[in-house]
Amino acid sequence: TMLTIAVLSILFGLNNAQSSSDCVYRQGGLELDLLAFKGKFLAYEEDNYQWTYTICSDSLSCVHNSNTVNAMVEGHAVGINECHYYGIYNESTQPFYDFAVASWIF
Repeated sequence: TMLTIAVLSILFGLNNAQSSSDCVYRQGGLELDLLAFKGKFLAYEEDNYQWTYTICSDSLSCVHNSNTVNAMVEGHAVGINECHYYGIYNESTQPFYDFAVASWIF
């Protein structure tokens, strides 16, 4: 759904200069450590559409229009063997902690 696309875009899209090391992000005294999740596959399905993503890696092989792309986020209609990639891992993308919503924003 559009809400899912918006959430994924926010989650993986914004760029902000903070201190980080491979999957460990720091802002001031706060730390977001995603290293234990690196490369794991997470999936979500709604309205006959399946989303799959991996954290801190491009572990998904996505074939679309006969082109293969290694992606971090992909989606496809259930039962269709062709995907659309929505995110590529970029180490330079840094999150920031938003105290108003008590969440890390990418």
